[in-house]
Amino acid sequence: MYELQFKYDFKTFGGKPKRDIEKIPECKINYYQVENDSVFISVMCIDKEIAEKLKHYFAIRFELFPSKEISAT
Repeated sequence: MYELQFKYDFKTFGGKPKRDIEKIPECKINYYQVENDSVFISVMCIDKEIAEKLKHYFAIRFELFPSKEISAT
C-alpha cells in the first residue's frame, strides 16, 4: 500500500479532487479534513503503479503534487 497526502485550497478546487479519487476503485480516502478553506486529504493506493498514476493525473488536472508519500508495505 502507498499513501499520498495532498493539501490544497478549497476555494480553488472545491470537492473535485476528492470526487475524482472516489471514482478510482484501487484508491481509498484514508483521511479528509477541511479547515479555513484548506483541504488535507490522505489517499491509500493498492500499489506503487496506481499511486504514480494518481500523482500524474493530479499534476495534469489540478497542478497538485503530493506533500508527502509513504510506502506502507
